[in-house]
Parts: sequence; structure tokens; C-alpha cells
Amino acid sequence: MLSKNLSRVIYSLLLLTTFTPLVFQKKLFYSFDSEKGLFFRLILEIMLGLWLILILKEPSFRPKKTPVNLALGFLSGVLIIVDILGVDWYLSVFSNFERMAGLITYLSVFAYCLIASSIINSPKRWFIVGLLLSTVAFIVALKGIIQFYHPEEVVVANERIVSTIGNANQLASYLILGFFIVALLVTEWILPLKKTKSFLSILLLIIAFIYVFTYAFCLFKTSTRGALAGLVLGAGLITMLAFFKTNQRNIKVLTSSILVIGLLSTGVLFYFRNTSFVRESYALNRITRLTDRDGSNTLQSRLEAYKIAIEGIKAKPFLGWGQETFHYTFAQHFNPKLYADATWYDRPHSIILEWLITGGIVGLLSYLSLWGAVLYQLWRKNSTIKLSIKIILSGFLMAYFIGNLTLFDNLLSLLAFMKVIAFIENHSSDFENTPPSTSRKFQAFGKLLQSKESSDKPMKPIDNKIFWVTITMVVILTIFLLKFTCQKAYQTNKMITNAYSAGSLDEVIDTYAQAYPNALIGRQEIAEQLATMAKDIANSPVPANTKQRYFDTARNVMQSEINQHPDYARLQMIYANLLEAQGDNAEAIKVLETVQKLAPKRQSSLAQLAMLYAKNREFDRANNLLENAYNLDRRNEEMKANQALVMAMKGDRENRDKIINQLSNKELPKHISIIQPAFALTNDLNIFLEICNKRLVGNENTTLIAYKTWAMTAYNLKNIRETATAVFCFRLHFTQRNEYVDSREALTIRQDVLDGKNPEFAFVKLIE
Repeated sequence: MLSKNLSRVIYSLLLLTTFTPLVFQKKLFYSFDSEKGLFFRLILEIMLGLWLILILKEPSFRPKKTPVNLALGFLSGVLIIVDILGVDWYLSVFSNFERMAGLITYLSVFAYCLIASSIINSPKRWFIVGLLLSTVAFIVALKGIIQFYHPEEVVVANERIVSTIGNANQLASYLILGFFIVALLVTEWILPLKKTKSFLSILLLIIAFIYVFTYAFCLFKTSTRGALAGLVLGAGLITMLAFFKTNQRNIKVLTSSILVIGLLSTGVLFYFRNTSFVRESYALNRITRLTDRDGSNTLQSRLEAYKIAIEGIKAKPFLGWGQETFHYTFAQHFNPKLYADATWYDRPHSIILEWLITGGIVGLLSYLSLWGAVLYQLWRKNSTIKLSIKIILSGFLMAYFIGNLTLFDNLLSLLAFMKVIAFIENHSSDFENTPPSTSRKFQAFGKLLQSKESSDKPMKPIDNKIFWVTITMVVILTIFLLKFTCQKAYQTNKMITNAYSAGSLDEVIDTYAQAYPNALIGRQEIAEQLATMAKDIANSPVPANTKQRYFDTARNVMQSEINQHPDYARLQMIYANLLEAQGDNAEAIKVLETVQKLAPKRQSSLAQLAMLYAKNREFDRANNLLENAYNLDRRNEEMKANQALVMAMKGDRENRDKIINQLSNKELPKHISIIQPAFALTNDLNIFLEICNKRLVGNENTTLIAYKTWAMTAYNLKNIRETATAVFCFRLHFTQRNEYVDSREALTIRQDVLDGKNPEFAFVKLIE
């Protein structure tokens, strides 16, 4: 009775985990990931404690010695080793609130797989799980579609819906499972109803169609090329397997027709990709091109990130760097071609490279061994799994793998993978009772996998005294896990959130100072959030003693983090910004020189160091550093703009003007905020206005900031006619896009400025 009740409770908790994608209340820091991660961990750890008690009491629920379970165990062991021996074991184990990944998450989802494969042990239970999974995916997709038609509800812009997931790519990856779950429900449960309950069968088929249509529309609006390619190839694999594995003529005709139609449709779409119909659709335009509408080339960025990852793999080829450590490789081998992308990448965006970075060759082989075990167990000769199920699951595995070639795993994608593995494992329950394969290649393997329990005598429950002692230990372990991976994490996260709504700076300081020493997860994020306030606080009118208290607290926290992660370049950069905001340029220079060693080719870091040299009147040193940074990639003319500013600080007008004349019309408008001070320092702002007249007017690369800087500089110089000219040129350039509040003609707005109106009004955007 106890075993049956425990099984039912654990099954109910498993059903509860299917609602994880819907968890998004905007209550925590990094809500999309942290809320889902903590929700899942809470349920998993309770479930794990109950399951451990169950398998002690009832041996039939214990994991079997199968290829999948052995591969999961092997992969878990490898991850533990590479994370502990990696370059940053703390991050590898605990991760952070932004990702909610790391060793804890991987061990959690592996445990989830073992629990699911033993508890969901009947067709009825799997049907309910499938029904819930498909319905939750439908709700998530529907929420995404609502976002699309109600822009005010979109949390992340750029015409790519994110629903409750928070990232368009991850939403697309999550939705992939929905298609295949519905396919399984239709083939294994709905279609067989036609003979006995035809009306119900038709009704369920209509609902299934609505689900699939909703998934497809939402997936399309994510504009995620990798996931779409995975879905197409997964569907293609299903049709090919159905064609070659069945002897029914009607199925062969149907599958071949679907394949031909799919290929023709794809060809037609790419053939007409230059038509207005395709170009005016953000989704179609992005899917059919490598370059986005705004000119950004995500493929190029990914390729450069792949090259950086390969360099990191060469440095540690055997056991890798550990999880959550790609930023070390990214900084050390940064490619200056990525100068326009300010992001500090924490992932190589490829599952293969991810595993090579994480665990080297050993890590990748352990990951691929899991795939090999899954495919072997799915397609082995004596398998009792139905052919239709094999084909559909193979399609999902193809789609999942292809999608991850340009992405990386997250909690939801891992859970989807683990659910499929659990299904295969559960439906291979006859594995140990099946005679070893007659093929010589698998005879030894088959004998190895036959456990003593299956070959000698049945498993027995443990002794009653040992049972209760073990239960006590399990309860203690469960409480420990809940306290440290859930309660403490939640408290830390909540304190970070509370700091945002604090009523005073003293309250903010107190909150962070209390949160940091007690944090297990999120320590680095506390330090970063505290330090990134530095510039605003330095320029704020708060009392001097409060400012000093803030800087003392922030420095202590940042120094503690840097002591734990001394080679983390991004963290060092944030610390340098804090020191510079406080006015401690000498210490900031020391930190930035450390960053120079950790990220020797990151031009933005070198530029910041050079400008501090210039503030110390080390002009030649600053100029040489900027010249070296510019030579890393001459397309990055920000280095030249900074050189012009250094010359102005030095009082060298001639070289300043010479350098500015070397800037291209394409790049000059981007760096106007650096160029303007170069003339302000020498009281030559009238020359700056002349340059604006000459270089910005009629230049398609001129930005809003460039026009506004030109207009406000002229206005502050009381040159009203020049101010009006700047506003007039700006409105001519931008009004055609219908982005600004005032739709009157440029001449009318110019007249308002001539009449003395502050030009700020002309730059107010209708859509932020």
C-alpha cells in the first residue's frame, strides 16, 4: 500500500513539472529562468526524496542496468570530474540566476529521467503526460501569438515573440517537442479510437490540428532558423523512415508526396526570397537570409564564436574547462572582428562545441554515448517498441539535435530530451529479459548488461531496520537540498529584486551587503548589480558619507569575487568601471592592465585603459595603445576617434584634425559622442559644427544621436540657425520611417526651432 501511494504522489509531482514552461510571474531577478529553475528544483528534490524511499521499499521501481541508464551514470560522473577540476568549479557547479544551469541542473534532470522512466509505467500514465505536455505547449504558443498581436505585452522586442520562455530561440526549441507529442497521441491513441468512438476521434483530431497549427505559427514568428531547420529535417526523416520501413503502398505514396511537396515549398520560398512579400515579412526575411533587416549577421558572429571555441578546445582538449566557463575562452581568444558586438559570450552556441569546451574529448564522447545508447535502445533488433513510435521519436531526436547545432541546452530543452529518453527507457522494460543479440558485435555487450538480479534471483527489499535508518538519511538529505539549492537561492534572488525597489541608497547598500555573504547562487550577480550603479551614484547628489559607504561596500564585494574568480575578465572590467567612477584611476589602471592580459585583443577594454593613461597625461602611451588596438581590426574606427580625443587632451589640434579627417563617412556618425568632446576641450566647437554640416548632411549612416549631438551643441552655443538646420536635416532623414511623435513637415519644425524652441522635442520617438 505504501509503495502504491508513494508511486501516485511521485506521479502527481511529475505531472506538476510539466507546467514549468508556464512559470513566469515577474517576481524574481532574471524571472524567465530563475522562476522556472527554482520551481523545477523544488518539485524535483521532494520527488527525489520520495522516490529514494520507494525504491528502497519496492525493488521493481529501481533503475535497470540498461545502456541508457549506464550512459546517464557515465555522463554524470564525467560532469562531476570536469566541473570540479575545471577553471572555475564554483560557477560550474552552481551557475547563476541568468542561466540556472551548471552541475546542479544536469544532475537534477538526469534524476528526473530515472524517476520518470520508473514511475510513468503504464500507457494511461503516458497518455496523461502527453496530453499535459501538448496542452502546456499550446498555452505557451498561444501566449506568444497574443504577444505578437498585442505589442504592449511583448517582453522582448525585435518582432520575435518569446512568450513565457524569455528567448525566441529557446521558445522555438521548446515547441519542437509539441509537434512530435501530438504525432504520438494521434497515431497511438486518437486514430485507434475511430473504430469504437468515431465522433470522439474526429473531435480529438480537430483539437490536434489546432494545437499543431498554433505551434507552427508561433514557431514561425520566433524566426529561429536552427529550430525550423531541425523541424523540417525531423519531419523529413519521419517520411523517409515511413517510406522505407513499411510495406503498405498507400503509406509510401503519402510519405513520398509529403517529401516532394516539402522540398518544392522550401525551394519556392528561397527562390522568391527577393520579392517584396518575403522581404516585408520579418520572419520570412530572417529565415531566408543570413543577414537580418538591421544589417546584423548572426551567422558571422556565430562563426567567429566557433573559432574562439576551437582555440579554447585546443588549449584544454582532454577534460575541457568545466561548465559555465566559456567566457574565459572568449576573453582569452577574443576575435577583434566581433568589435561591433559588445556581448561577453558565455556560450559558443553549438551543442558539440559546448560539450568540447565543457569536458573536452571525454565530455563529448560521454554525451555522444548517451545518444548512442538512446538510439540503440530505440532501434535494437528485439525491441518491443512499435515501429510508428520509433519513427516519430527518431524525428524528434533529429529535430532536437539539428536545432542544438546552433544553440545550447537549457532547462526546458533538457527536460524535453529527458522525457523522450524516459519514454524509451520505460518501453524497453523487457531489455534484461531479452536474450543477447545473435550478432557477434553485440554478444559481449548484451552479456555485460544482464544484471545479477535478472539472471540469478529476483531483487529483495532491504531489512526493516536498515530501511528506517535509510529513510531518516534520505529525509535529512532532502531537507539539506531544499534549504541550499531552493530556499537560499530564492532568498538571495528576492533580495536582489528588493534592492531594485528600495527607497534609499542606504537601503540598497544594506540589502546587497546582507545578501552577498549568505548567497550560494548569485554571488557574482550581486557584485555586478552593486558595482554597475557606480557611475550614477558618483554623479548623484547623495550625501558624501553615503557615497563613501556605497563605494566601500561595492569594492569589498567586488574584491571578494575577484579573489574567487581572478581570471574572469568581464568581472575585472566591471571592477575597473567602479574604481574609475570613484576617481581611483591609478587602481583602475592596474585592474585594466590585468584585463589586457586576460583579453589582449578586446579593443573596447584597450580603449578604456588608453583613456585612463591619457587622464594621467601619459599621452604617448595612450596613443600607442590605441594605434595597436586599431591595427587589430581597422574597421573599428572607434580607436581612431579615441586617438583624436587623446590629441585634444594633449592640446595637439593639428593631429586631432588629421585623425578626424581620416574617419570614413560610414563610421564618423557612430562616434560623434567621442568627437564632440575632442573639440569642446579646445574650445573649437564651431569647427565641430562645420564638420557636422560637411559630413552628416545627406549621409545615410548618420544616426539619431549624431543629429541630436549636432543640434544640442549648436543650441548651447546659441547658434539658433545651425540648430534649426540640424533638426531640419534630421527630420528629412527620419520622418519617412514614421517613428516620431510630431508628423509635421520638417520646415514647420525648423521654424519652431528658429522661434527659440528647445530642439529636444524633435527627437522624441513615437516607438521606443
